[in-house]
Amino acid sequence: MQWNKGTLGWKIFLPIGVLAVVVIVSAMIVSSHSEAHVYLDEEQQEDGQSSILGIEQISSSNPQMDTYRAYRNVGTYQVEYYVDVSTEDHVIVDAYDLSFRVIGGTFNGVPEVQHNDERATFNESLTASGGISSYMITLFVDIEDDRLVVTY
Repeated sequence: MQWNKGTLGWKIFLPIGVLAVVVIVSAMIVSSHSEAHVYLDEEQQEDGQSSILGIEQISSSNPQMDTYRAYRNVGTYQVEYYVDVSTEDHVIVDAYDLSFRVIGGTFNGVPEVQHNDERATFNESLTASGGISSYMITLFVDIEDDRLVVTY
């Protein structure tokens, strides 16, 4: 039996190379999440948004609550969340009704609201479709002591 160096090398190093590429691409996908946030204390405000992803305070009819709009633009669609937050000394006491809408397309999905220690984390995955394309949209709105954070 004769040993063929070229064939053996490909059999060993090709799977290792493919595995390395898969690991690198997976790491890039995981690390490609973006974050935007808004501090509840206006003195700490900084620009933590972009045209694609952001969160901003909007006017509220209730003086005891602040209303925030979290949004993400994807393709021709925009996903919006509305969160009412009550605070004491810029620390969240509770978060209230969450509403959401998709502008510019149809969608499938129901928002999921999880309450822990009277703080809420809003997690939504939905599929927006229209025209020739559809997008899987995942958006997380997380409430911390002094800021709201939206990631995707």
